[in-house]
Amino acid sequence: MVLATQEGISGIGGMIRNDKGAVVGMFSGPIGRGDSTTAELKAVAFGIQKAMELGMRKLVVEGDSKVVISWLKQNEKTPWLYRNEIKKFKCFSKDMQLLIQWTPSAANSFADQLAKHGVNKEHCFWAQL
Repeated sequence: MVLATQEGISGIGGMIRNDKGAVVGMFSGPIGRGDSTTAELKAVAFGIQKAMELGMRKLVVEGDSKVVISWLKQNEKTPWLYRNEIKKFKCFSKDMQLLIQWTPSAANSFADQLAKHGVNKEHCFWAQL
């Protein structure tokens, strides 16, 4: 799950894969004004919420922000600006088994394209495949 910004407007995008690696859902949409860290956190929370709706309880969560991945993996203090997004993540994921890991941006190119496309949308797009 990643983000893109254009003139201060941020977008999110990501995909959900099953245990065989097949894409079962994807999303793309705007989040309004915000920095890259907020967008990354919103993308993760949105993806986890959609995975729960699909009945998934074991997830591998990947992101290309080392800072965000670090915050999600550990219970360390986060800057106040991001605490609400961290709380959403913890709320959505409390009944799930998560493996949270960093992935290089190059491996995240499809999600990056979804985020770039999402900047120009009016609403978040969700497709269940």
